[in-house]
Amino acid sequence: MEIEVKPNVSIDDGKHTGIITGVEYRTTPYAYTDVVIETQGIKLKVGYPTMLMEESKLGQLLKRLNVVFVVGQKVNIDKEIIGKNVEFITMKKGKYANIIPDSVKENIEKVK
Repeated sequence: MEIEVKPNVSIDDGKHTGIITGVEYRTTPYAYTDVVIETQGIKLKVGYPTMLMEESKLGQLLKRLNVVFVVGQKVNIDKEIIGKNVEFITMKKGKYANIIPDSVKENIEKVK
């Protein structure tokens, strides 16, 4: 199998805009919902515990993305947030840029 060698890509610390392109779910070692955000041709992930309550990290994210949810009802998170324009803040940890989870919010301006 041949794999194309690509140049190193770096994202500076600070505020960025992007588009939510996916949602992934993992259960090991804990249940987490990973939101995939694409910016500058790079895909970054930010994780939230998979527990949906008004004051949970996932619930707070949905509020910042203007998703309406009601206690006792089910929410299709993929359908509600994929395609949304967002802004967020990154901080490097070693060589990699990490999204600060509480910084992700809807961006009403068009993302380039």
